Formats: sequence, C-alpha cells, structure tokens
Amino acid sequence: MKKLILSFVLSIFTGYITANNFVQQIQQYGDNGDFHRMDSIYSLAKQQVNYKNDPVAAVEIHTTYATYLNSKRDYDKAYSILKDVKKEISLLKDRRFSSDAQKKLLQSESIATYEIAYGLWSNNKLDEAKKFAHEAIKLFEQANDTSRLAESYNLSGVIYKNSFMLDKAILMYKKALKITEQQKDYTLSAIISSNIATLYNELEENQKAIVFSRRFFSYPQTDTLAFDYQINKISYLCNHAILLTNGKYYKNAIDSLQLATRLLQDNMPAGLKLYIYTNYAKALYDTGETKSAIKYYQKAISYKKQSSNEYNKANLDYL
Repeated sequence: MKKLILSFVLSIFTGYITANNFVQQIQQYGDNGDFHRMDSIYSLAKQQVNYKNDPVAAVEIHTTYATYLNSKRDYDKAYSILKDVKKEISLLKDRRFSSDAQKKLLQSESIATYEIAYGLWSNNKLDEAKKFAHEAIKLFEQANDTSRLAESYNLSGVIYKNSFMLDKAILMYKKALKITEQQKDYTLSAIISSNIATLYNELEENQKAIVFSRRFFSYPQTDTLAFDYQINKISYLCNHAILLTNGKYYKNAIDSLQLATRLLQDNMPAGLKLYIYTNYAKALYDTGETKSAIKYYQKAISYKKQSSNEYNKANLDYL
C-alpha cells in the first residue's frame, strides 16, 4: 500500500504539468518565500517546456522565475536569465503568433525589462538601470499595462534620485502619482507623494514640499484602526511636521506632532517614538519653548538604546 501511495505522489511531480501550472507554482512558492521548492519546480519546468516546443510559455516561465530571484536578491542569476529572455523574444518577433500569444510575449518582454532595471538599480548600476527603466516604460505603454507603468515611472524616479538628478526624479514620480491616483491606489499614492515632498524639501522648495506632503491626509483611508495604518499615519504626521518646521510654520508643526504623540501606543517601535520625540523637541526649541524641548529630548533619549535606526540616533545626538 505504501508503495502505491508513493508511486502516485511521484507521478504528480514527474508527469506532465501545463506551462500555466508551472507559472502558478513558481508564483506560489515565491510568494511564500519557499525558494527551494520554487527552484525545484523551475528545474522541472525547463525539462518539459523550452524555446523550441513552446517558446511563448518558456518565456513566461523564465521571466516569472527571474522575477522571484530578484525578490530573493539573487540579482546576477536573475539578470542572466532575463537577458536570455530578451534575446529569445527578439528572435521570435519574426514568427507569426496568435494575437493572444503576441500579447503574452509583449507582457513578458515588458516585465523582463523592468526586472533587469530593478536588479541593476539594486546593484547600484544606475546608468544601465536608467536605460532599461525607460525601455520598460515604453513597453508597458505599448501593452497598455497602467499598473506596471506606474511602477516603472516610480523605479525611474528612484534611479534619478540616487543619481542626484532631482528634477527628473520628481517628473517621473509625478507621472507615477497621476496613474496611482486615477487607479485609486491610495497606499502607493501616499508613498509617492511623500517621495516628491522629500525631494522638494532637498531642493529647498518648502511650499511645494508641504503641498505634496499634505496629500496623504486627503486620500480616503481604510482599516484606520489597523496597527500598521496607525504607525504609517504617525510617521506621515511627523514627516509633515518637519516640512512645516522648515517652512517656519511652527504652530502647525507642533499641532501635527501633538496629534502624532497622542496616537503613540506602548507596543509601537522604540525607533518611532525616538523619531517623534526628537522632532517634537526641535519644533518646541525653534519656538523658544526650551524647557518643554528638554523634556521631549529626554523622552527621545530614553528610547535611544532600544532603537536600531542609526540615522535617527545620530540626528538626536546632533540636536
């Protein structure tokens, strides 16, 4: 009986599995972080599906696998696979495929190009990353894939930011923001708005920074009682207060920090408390409330040893 059961189980893994099944299983194991099983499925997929017997499916399988290699930070291996994918797709363009197959090829080519850009950016190869990010934008526009187009604009913005080309970074971020707001993806919109505000702050354009920072508070919110939402709201309130302080709107800054402080809970991260109390102290000091400022600096200091954020600790020491 045991042999029969074993034989049946083995037949599941060694028998023919459709290409779509392979993709789904790679995605499933990749999403769960079970990369060992993901590698096993990919090895099996390569034995059954290749560029000769089913080129469209092979392209999708390799692209999906490489995407998850980027997720596990195996950038070099992902890059090698994705470059081969791009090469194979260029060879396939002279062949006649159904409209559905052509769409799948374009989608795989777009994702592969984006993932190459992402991997290069992660390895700090910014000039190459910039080139592939722009190519991904064009491909996603051609595929009419607005969600991934927004991601590509956002990645391009990050690359320009890291290249210290802040004006171009803001332009890319704004294009991404326009799409995410149209799609009502307010979580991503809040992140992008915050990125734009930070860059305007670096350019010392305080009013523009404040306008984009304020956007977070105008977006419809769900799960407002959720723990993660509360932490994000406190962080955004503090970030907004910093921009208000830079613009010398001290009263508004203190109002934001008071609200952030009221929302703090005992079980929230020590680093968050250090961040809030440090900036609260600075805002109070800037308005001449020295005694109150000292009180909040002391509160911040009490959380210093518990925090692992070296930047926030260094900022506290400096102030």
